[in-house]
Amino acid sequence: MFKEFVTGSYMSYERNPNYWDTATIDGVAYNIPFASELVMPIIPDVMTLMAALRAGKLDLVYSADRKQALSLEQDTPAVLTNHWPHVSVRILVLRTDKEPFNNKEVRRAVKVGLDLSAIHEALLLEGLPYCWPAVPLFMPLDELKPTTRELLDYNPEKARKMLADAGYPDGLDINLLVKSGDFEVDMAAMISALWADIGVNTTLSVRADFASYLAALNSGECECAITGEKNVNPLETLSRFFVLMGDSGRGSHRWGNSAAYDNPELTALVQEALLTPGVAKRDALTREALIIAFDDVPYINIGVPCFSSLWWPWVKNYYGEVEDSHCGSGYFAATIWIDQQLKEEMGFK
Repeated sequence: MFKEFVTGSYMSYERNPNYWDTATIDGVAYNIPFASELVMPIIPDVMTLMAALRAGKLDLVYSADRKQALSLEQDTPAVLTNHWPHVSVRILVLRTDKEPFNNKEVRRAVKVGLDLSAIHEALLLEGLPYCWPAVPLFMPLDELKPTTRELLDYNPEKARKMLADAGYPDGLDINLLVKSGDFEVDMAAMISALWADIGVNTTLSVRADFASYLAALNSGECECAITGEKNVNPLETLSRFFVLMGDSGRGSHRWGNSAAYDNPELTALVQEALLTPGVAKRDALTREALIIAFDDVPYINIGVPCFSSLWWPWVKNYYGEVEDSHCGSGYFAATIWIDQQLKEEMGFK
């Protein structure tokens, strides 16, 4: 049960003595929660968070940047780890209703001018580089038309020529919105450096809190932004992010068409696919819409980061879970317990 919240410090919970559920361990059912109190510190700085875990001040961190986890694994091998690809793909949103990204050729040029493999290797580490939207229905790369296939290859010289042909021989200036935390600012810095090589001068607009970041994203304050989007099935992604919705065109939350992208041909294909009961025909329509979406470049997929769960061996009944339901961690929080004797044997109190 909720106990106390101290702004910027921690949130705490205490055992509910009347909780109805149980946990079965080795055939024996036990009343839960096991712990009499659960304290969740608020530590936004990643370095401070890792230092607290190293010192045994924290028993577990169930979601940590993989790069920080790698460092901790090397110098604190007793800590247990579980690694997993995040559900949220990192996406670069290009506002198609604002200059210069209302020009399709400019969007294509800045895509060709991004070395996504270098960004992935430097920042995402063990994450997955698969495309967003997820494309299990996609045709082989050698079947793509040349103008679509060229978008997959990093080529700064070609990107500079594409910008010049699009009407920007002297380059252009843009603002890139990014939320501080995790690795997004480092990602924005790499994007800025790569774009500088093709004549794109990028000014970073860094927001420290999610509310101001979300407001700026939805208002289109900046020409482009780094965001995270869930990689659900292709047709749902197309209908949610590539089709205009209502008067606002984007919906009222982040999980919408942040690029303000509108292509009547794609919209017609998506609407037909949503009403098509036959799997084969629906997949064919979805595939056709995916090719248009990729070719138009309203978004640039950067990749899927890998995160880690980290915990000390004295945390019992925990196996690296992050969620036990949609955005929920209540059950595994209720079934873990601390082996105080083992903790003392390992030199911590």
